[in-house]
Amino acid sequence: MTSPDDATGLVVTREELYRMLWAEPATKLAARLGVSDRYLNQKVCPRLGVPVPPPGYWAKRAVGRAPPAPPLPERMPGSEQLWRKGDRPRQPLRPRTKPVQQPRRGKPRPGLHPLVCEAAVHFVMIGTGKHGEYLKPRRKRLADLSVTCETLFRSLNFANALYQSFEGNGCRVMLALDTEELLRIGIGSGGDDRGKRDLLRWAPVRPTVAYVYGVPIGLAVVEASEPVEMRYVGGGRYIRENEFKAAEHFGPTRETELEKSSGRLTLTAYSPFHPFPWSRRWIQTGGKPLAAQLPAILAAVEIAALDLLPKLEAAGWYFERES
Repeated sequence: MTSPDDATGLVVTREELYRMLWAEPATKLAARLGVSDRYLNQKVCPRLGVPVPPPGYWAKRAVGRAPPAPPLPERMPGSEQLWRKGDRPRQPLRPRTKPVQQPRRGKPRPGLHPLVCEAAVHFVMIGTGKHGEYLKPRRKRLADLSVTCETLFRSLNFANALYQSFEGNGCRVMLALDTEELLRIGIGSGGDDRGKRDLLRWAPVRPTVAYVYGVPIGLAVVEASEPVEMRYVGGGRYIRENEFKAAEHFGPTRETELEKSSGRLTLTAYSPFHPFPWSRRWIQTGGKPLAAQLPAILAAVEIAALDLLPKLEAAGWYFERES
């Protein structure tokens, strides 16, 4: 840790923070670090995964009745290792000195995933929106969902099943940290680059990733669009060609093809590392829900992570080389 007098350059590792936090009250430590004790306990410690002394701990310790300090938990994939006041440095590479462990084959976790809970609140706050238009929440730090009002609850249910299935297999799902150089690939409503025809106007600022064998894999749930034959009938109105009746409209009309939401959900899994591209897309077909493909999705993502792992290690892009 650098000198506290140099506030903007002070860097603290999670190990140092844990040691100091359990050696003196947070009020004293926070004063030395130049922050408030509330900010230290509610922002810095959760970000680094450092346990905080419970209320009344120091009073009990003064009379010798305090419980022992809990051990520092093992660093979770995606958690930060350093904190610096003012700005955050790039996190150090993760060492890979132990054999990679297979994810456990468990059942999906019950309940709602935190990302789904947060997304539900902000998407529902938008209101119903216009029929067939993609929802555009104001908040940009949300789960990667691009859907219309008509498919919102279906997409939330699928995203929850997807995230909880990964979590049940020991793969953490979260928004990528600002300090990790992970990129979200371009994903259109048609599943490819359709340029001006694409209907999406919203994308999260950070990708949603699942850490499989410690390798982050991006996940994006998008309602697919499809070209539909439409007819312009004046006044800025378009109707589907199969619904057009000439007797009900006066004046010139014209046929055109427009992209419209299809009601079918898709999932795109991808590599968030530009030098190592990979992506795969699953789409709902017929009346079969996309969740029915979850076993195949998890298996394909696991294979992709295993393929990316040695490439990242060899290049020193994300993991340190084995010692």
